[in-house]
Amino acid sequence: MEKEAYYILSPFWARITAKTPRLFWRLIYGPIGFLFFLRAIAYRGHTLTIKCIKESCSAGKKESSIIFLSSLIAGAKAQIELAWILQQKNEKIREWASKHITYEGTEHINRSLEKNKPVILLLTSFSLHYHGLLAPERLKIGDRQISIVQPIAALSPLRKVGFYEKISKISGNYIKGIMADTPTAPFQIVRALKKNSIIAMRIDSMPTKTSNILISELLGRKSAFPLSILMIAARCNADLIPFHVWENDNSYTTTFGKAINLGGSPSEKDYIDAAEKIDSHIGNAIKKYPHQYSAWYAIFEKWRMAEEIQHQLHTVDMDNRVA
Repeated sequence: MEKEAYYILSPFWARITAKTPRLFWRLIYGPIGFLFFLRAIAYRGHTLTIKCIKESCSAGKKESSIIFLSSLIAGAKAQIELAWILQQKNEKIREWASKHITYEGTEHINRSLEKNKPVILLLTSFSLHYHGLLAPERLKIGDRQISIVQPIAALSPLRKVGFYEKISKISGNYIKGIMADTPTAPFQIVRALKKNSIIAMRIDSMPTKTSNILISELLGRKSAFPLSILMIAARCNADLIPFHVWENDNSYTTTFGKAINLGGSPSEKDYIDAAEKIDSHIGNAIKKYPHQYSAWYAIFEKWRMAEEIQHQLHTVDMDNRVA
């Protein structure tokens, strides 16, 4: 099973390429990304993504197609990066990280950590987000555990190949996963926060199964936002900190946004304001680095959910008027 999971995470071409000098990688991930693009077109898996990119970036069809292609190339490169991490000795990765990984906005997360506050890190889905875990000595994490909320499809193979154990040894912090798509996920998150763990999860897609949704605005359209995450943060007095990891010429920067704290008894307006601040951070990051973004379909789904909820509310309102 470990081998099977390893092959899923790191296909043959990625494993072979990861053993070559980094200068050679570009010759591989470019064509592989282009093949991904052709496959998406062949199976019509690009239509909604292109539509989402056009609306988000105010781009034409040609430019949107180029952005989509670039994001698939970034995804191919991410697979090589992951294969490289799994192959290298921990000390070599630490040495590489010290030269190629930087942080912005560390004052936001360090302020929360210095106060010993529970922290929920809200990730925007760029392809190389796990690079943010490779040099945490520059953050004031101390010995706090990090729990990463992921769907089973992603979490299971990562566990089987020992990815979290390897990252834990590199970072010096115990890092584990929480299965997002199970009914117990919210309870596990609360337990982890009460133990003063740091929670990290994607927030531009629905991170856990939930029926608690509020309407925010993302990239110029009404968008569904998981209210349950905000409710957990309020209950645990946790600071919500949006962040993303982006690439610039083979160096990677983790950027943290301002912390948001909802206090103990937030109003409906407090929840909406918090969701809009988080979505604003997400939208600004996507607009700045659209070629590296990897979750366009999830954005479209959040728009669709918001539209569906608003339609249902409108139908109920009309029915009440008629009654």
